[in-house]
Amino acid sequence: MDFLKILRSFEEFIFEATTWLLFYPLTLWRIVRGPLAAMDYSDREQADPEDKRYDDAISPPLVLLATIVIANFVSVAVHIPPPEGASDLTKALAASPERLALFRSLVFSLIPLVAALTLLRRLGHKVSRHSLRPPF
Repeated sequence: MDFLKILRSFEEFIFEATTWLLFYPLTLWRIVRGPLAAMDYSDREQADPEDKRYDDAISPPLVLLATIVIANFVSVAVHIPPPEGASDLTKALAASPERLALFRSLVFSLIPLVAALTLLRRLGHKVSRHSLRPPF
């Protein structure tokens, strides 16, 4: 691979990562301040071309993931042990911050997935990857 392409990719990654420092709190504030307005905004953004979507915010799935990762860092920092009498599965998940973050991400991602699936079924649309993406 060309060295300049690697540098450009790294530059793009650094830019995206640093813009999250600005857009994550703004997006979270929009969601907390007006959840329905944030949903309308998200619906409007789905009509934009892919490279123009969420130009002044972070997409909802990424906000959810970032929030879970931040919450995971907080729980690891305060050293919350598993409750007494916890199952072996709970102890195994809590033994590693990475496993716990992955588990929480998967569990919390079920919320928008179930909501999108329910919406598509109520509207009578066929369920596919393409039809699930906008409401997810």
